[in-house]
Amino acid sequence: MSQYLFDQLSTLVSKDRIRSNTEEIHRLEGNESFSNYLASTDFAMKMMRESGFEDVRRIALPADGKTTYGDCVMPPAWDTTGRSFIRLEDESLSEQDRMLADSDLDPFNAGIWGAPTPEGGVDAEIVDYRTVGANAEALRDRLVLMDGYSQKQYRFIVESEAAGVIISDSKAGDEYPDNCRWCNGIGFAGWYHTAEDARIPIFSITPRKATFLRTRLAKGTLRAHAEAKTRIYDGQIYTVTGVLPVTQKEPFDADDEEITMLAHMYEPFLPDDAAGGAVICEICRCLKELIAQGRIPPLKKALRIVLSMERYGYHQYFLEDARRRRTLMVFSFDSCCHFTGEGQPQVSLRLSSVLHPSFLDRWAPRLMRKLLPETTFQVEKGNLSDDTFCSDADIGIPSFWLHSGNMRYHHNSGHAFMDADWDLACNVTRFMGTVIGLLATEGHEFFQDIYSSCLDGCKRDLEEILPKVQNEVRTGRMTAWEGDALCRFTIKRMAQELDSINAFCHGAAAIQPAVGTLEQEYMSLLGNELAPNATEPTADYLEETKSLIPARRTVGTLLSMVRVPLKERHGVSIPPLLHMLMDGKRSLFWCIKLYEFEMGCQFTQADYARFIDELRYLEKHGYVTLKNNRA
Repeated sequence: MSQYLFDQLSTLVSKDRIRSNTEEIHRLEGNESFSNYLASTDFAMKMMRESGFEDVRRIALPADGKTTYGDCVMPPAWDTTGRSFIRLEDESLSEQDRMLADSDLDPFNAGIWGAPTPEGGVDAEIVDYRTVGANAEALRDRLVLMDGYSQKQYRFIVESEAAGVIISDSKAGDEYPDNCRWCNGIGFAGWYHTAEDARIPIFSITPRKATFLRTRLAKGTLRAHAEAKTRIYDGQIYTVTGVLPVTQKEPFDADDEEITMLAHMYEPFLPDDAAGGAVICEICRCLKELIAQGRIPPLKKALRIVLSMERYGYHQYFLEDARRRRTLMVFSFDSCCHFTGEGQPQVSLRLSSVLHPSFLDRWAPRLMRKLLPETTFQVEKGNLSDDTFCSDADIGIPSFWLHSGNMRYHHNSGHAFMDADWDLACNVTRFMGTVIGLLATEGHEFFQDIYSSCLDGCKRDLEEILPKVQNEVRTGRMTAWEGDALCRFTIKRMAQELDSINAFCHGAAAIQPAVGTLEQEYMSLLGNELAPNATEPTADYLEETKSLIPARRTVGTLLSMVRVPLKERHGVSIPPLLHMLMDGKRSLFWCIKLYEFEMGCQFTQADYARFIDELRYLEKHGYVTLKNNRA
């Protein structure tokens, strides 16, 4: 079944169509001015219709720095309105050396979200944050060179009333000395500015220019003339969506169950993520053609495409109850065809989260080995990052994200990040088209076979996991209570993973829950080393983590920290999955242990103390409640 569909798709997938559609979206979005987005979404809707999607529509979202979805504050709209540049006031230099930045030559030189300079620009001394440090007086009215991408440093520079900030990413300097970083995601908390945040002009320069500038600054004071032609205003940004319905009935029945495919727009890189929408459309165009020719069965599940603003637009989309109820599975196509470094996996398969596991976590990697044996890949545990936050328990949609395996020099205009691997794009189209096509067209017998295969895999995993846990107990790295609780949590997760198949058994009797079978398997393997009645540990860890029962109060991920007054606002280091494990039933200690086991990491006692401090901060501002179970 899978090989047949893969082979059929291989006869239809067009690399040229994927490439031309990707390049057109990229061209229309241009310098990332919001005023370009009507044109780019017009094209996206045209691409959807040509691929067979129906009920194609555009949903306007406010871009005003105030409107909030979950904890995401939509950024104000931003445009370039002319040339932005920095010209050094050192007549001993050549004209070429004096031009530090010029958006007419490189649009990235005008940092997105940056404020305009006053009419006529500014004349100011340049200082290096590396040298000056957190000295507000030394930064005031200066153009400040900042290495890397620190929100904390950037906010300090802004609030010190600097004349502007000059960003350079030295990490890419060896391989891409003449390429700039796109300055996205530099808000005071979260990714973007809000209307409350102070603004200054932002420029981005190459590592070579930054090295030259630092060499010149070492010789003495240096001044420059800078102009930023930008505009910040209340505007709009868009979600565009369409559907391949279960039948050809019109209008589309809003109650039809859907498999949803996501790709974000509004970033200036071919693979990140203009290619995502093009790949989704090619998948659905090919599936529709195969159905029309009678080569595969009709759709039993509707297929929906959603293109929006990464994370922010999708919080708006998935916080609507009706959409959540009809969505069976979310597939993300963000960054699916970057070039990867030698010896690195070509793709990564990001599984659904432990809070909402899916049978795809087990089935899809096995299918990739079968269908694309030459494609190297790695499997990643679901951590609720980016647009996979929907596999949070509250939103409740399993997710699967295939992305490029090693995205080097993030948001840099060099070849490694900017350019697309079109052969990989075709392989992703064929593989993901097979996965989605099978889920959308097959019946009960197919899913029963998957269930049986996955159940066998779960039993094999238990046979491997239990000795590892027993060894942790023997060596004192884990208590018997932890070991038993961890195994039982793993069994529950496996059962949820298997039970998720029932969502796709359209019109057929449900497959029986697996938890009893797996518990029997566990007990038969157990022996006497892990006592089910072992007592909870009371030593070796911060006592407070065992007494605190945290419960989060918001849906979605922490991002803009909108409930916190601006002066107190800052991000927290609690990972999204750890935050979402806080269900009001588990102790903080047990949330941490589950996270460590799932993600293969180990926190220190200092981490524990930091998490407690941050939870107190979140409690103060209504993001969590904390109970003491030993009060």
